[in-house]
Amino acid sequence: MTQPTHSAPIVLEQAIARGKERIDSITLRKPAAGELRGLKLADLLQGDVNAVIRLVPRISQPTLTEPEVAALDVVDLTACADEIVVFCKRGRPRRRPSPPRVVDDAMADIAMVFHWGRSRWTPWTWPN
Repeated sequence: MTQPTHSAPIVLEQAIARGKERIDSITLRKPAAGELRGLKLADLLQGDVNAVIRLVPRISQPTLTEPEVAALDVVDLTACADEIVVFCKRGRPRRRPSPPRVVDDAMADIAMVFHWGRSRWTPWTWPN
């Protein structure tokens, strides 16, 4: 699964009037690290309104201004926040660590955590 670089068009509930032009939909692109300056990733992932309003002008096509984003309908702002979260997700799953294969490995891990020397434990064996 590849990570998307652009969102699907977000059709606005209320079009934005810019002079004689009407903006009925916008597209967001995946932000680069530099475009996240001054923002906290946790705020973006939680859908913080101020963080979304600051980021959307940096990644929207056509480019919106902060006052235009602040005036968006709540449904449209939520759609933008949802797309930002999708961009922040990992593209491929992480490899999970495998459990110890033998009891000795598990005991060695426990001994290391509790700072037990080798004399404090003996290797276990599975009963037949």
